[in-house]
Amino acid sequence: MSNFLNRDKRVYKFNKDEMILRDFLAVDRTLLANERTLLAYIRTGVSLIAVAITLIKLFDTTFTYVVGIIFAVLGISGMVFGVYRYKNINDKMKNIV
Repeated sequence: MSNFLNRDKRVYKFNKDEMILRDFLAVDRTLLANERTLLAYIRTGVSLIAVAITLIKLFDTTFTYVVGIIFAVLGISGMVFGVYRYKNINDKMKNIV
């Protein structure tokens, strides 16, 4: 149980020389999946910002202005979180390869 709680910088504890082709392909698949996830975060963030701009420009009420600002903040924070997550996963995967 103490090994589980002891956080090591490496995700997996094995020698790179012992990895076979299947292991390297799994790492590549994980890196590509991480990149796809980043692009999904960016796509969602850009969509939320587009909705925010549309609400602010199309309607002239205070309520839609506030909702537009909220959508813009959510879009920007979603993109920032996506970049943070991408870098975090990539750093963990660099310890394997």
